[in-house]
Amino acid sequence: MTRPLIVYIPGLLPKPDAATHHAALFRCLKHGLQTADAERAAQLGDGTDSFALVPWTWGFYREHRDFALDAPSVDAMLQFTSAPASDVREARSLANRVDRMLRRVLNPFPSVGRFLADERARIHIADLGRYRSNLDGAASIVRSLLRDVLVSAFDAGRPTLLLAHSLGSVIAWDTLWDLSRIEHHPYRLDTLFTLGSPLGQRMVLQATHGYGLPAPECYPDNIDRWWNASAEGDKTAAIEKLAPVFSGMHAMLEEQQDMIIQNWFRLDGELNTHAEYGYLANPEVARKVADWLRRVS
Repeated sequence: MTRPLIVYIPGLLPKPDAATHHAALFRCLKHGLQTADAERAAQLGDGTDSFALVPWTWGFYREHRDFALDAPSVDAMLQFTSAPASDVREARSLANRVDRMLRRVLNPFPSVGRFLADERARIHIADLGRYRSNLDGAASIVRSLLRDVLVSAFDAGRPTLLLAHSLGSVIAWDTLWDLSRIEHHPYRLDTLFTLGSPLGQRMVLQATHGYGLPAPECYPDNIDRWWNASAEGDKTAAIEKLAPVFSGMHAMLEEQQDMIIQNWFRLDGELNTHAEYGYLANPEVARKVADWLRRVS
């Protein structure tokens, strides 16, 4: 059988150059897999042919992030195979619980949420607005990068798992929706695995392709399975479970599953439960990836 392919699309903000970013992401994913299933970790080899990164952020921001800023935090995180008890307590702190509750309460009122957003959230909202408006065709270019990788894998007969972090899950949704609307196009994705996804937020959902159309036209109909992982304390994924939000897709999918996990990545000493590196290194995420590898292999 043709070798399976894991495709990863990151979220907002500048990332390291593609080669450095690919190596760091794959290192985290393989760390989780070695904890969950060493045989499947070995199956991925060095990631050259098994793990593909869609490096869209350079074209969107025209800058790279210096990985030296993150490297010590990645090294520290990979010293553990599960979240330290102190990090679990912090993720479940009263302040975090109240913050997430407010976000859920305000979710039906996007304008209020924008008004109350902190500085970091305002940056994300502005970037989402730029993506939504497709300024200078930037969003179309982003989606074309992902589409080309997915279609190439499909044409080669490679079973594909699409890992989509944060806004990457919105890009994945839009790209898959576009592909599903191409007449007579046979493309299907075996599994979509969203990580720290904001798709449950009303202001984000309003920016997606198909929004406002009646069901089932509003959904991409070319996904076989959809898994979603949300880390405790992740403000971007404040709407932790997506299956209830997209209940209209239940009959269209072979499987739809939500997972609540722990993300123990720390940057500059502060717990960052939304970090992509922490999601990829999580053993529960890795177990699902291992299950997928076992099934398609």
